[in-house]
Amino acid sequence: MIHPLQRLTPLLFMGLLFACEDKTKTSSPTAASTSAPAHPSGLSPDPLPPLKLESFQGLGLSFTYPKPYQVETVTTNPQIHQIAIDHNQEPGVLVIRFDPSHPAKPMVLDEIGEATRQRMDAQATMTPSTLMVAGQRVEARTIHSTQLGLVSSTDVVAIVTIKGTNYVVLTHTADADAQRAQRMFDTVLQSLAGQSP
Repeated sequence: MIHPLQRLTPLLFMGLLFACEDKTKTSSPTAASTSAPAHPSGLSPDPLPPLKLESFQGLGLSFTYPKPYQVETVTTNPQIHQIAIDHNQEPGVLVIRFDPSHPAKPMVLDEIGEATRQRMDAQATMTPSTLMVAGQRVEARTIHSTQLGLVSSTDVVAIVTIKGTNYVVLTHTADADAQRAQRMFDTVLQSLAGQSP
């Protein structure tokens, strides 16, 4: 069961995407993975059930995602098109966004990471990291924060280029749910590719 406070952060996370629309950087979603925190007890957690997978094609991208997560696309803003993968009863939010009017526009990773950090709590920190995207390590920024002083969360921001389009990839999860959310992130980002004609 997802704690109600944990649903606040994805909303802030989604709002960030549109707040940063005038920032620039290069990203291409293809496959990403971040390391989940160690299990609190020091023991291996119970194995997770097998995933049921669905396929998505649209906005120039294709990927596989696990059910019951859902894919939503937003194209009302002519300068920001966005794909979001989430579910209100499952942990983790993954967002991919790009500027369709200038798909190859260069972007600055530190600017987008800093904009993410500033919209979190006052003690949020940002550190350099990497994200596995389609079998390759991509430079990323990891932001650690505590929402309302209660829910610790981790956001990872990267820039990936696919078929000449620069994409910003953002993942968000409450730290307590990192292992389960990571499976969704890995499934999507490891399968991320350009849409077939």
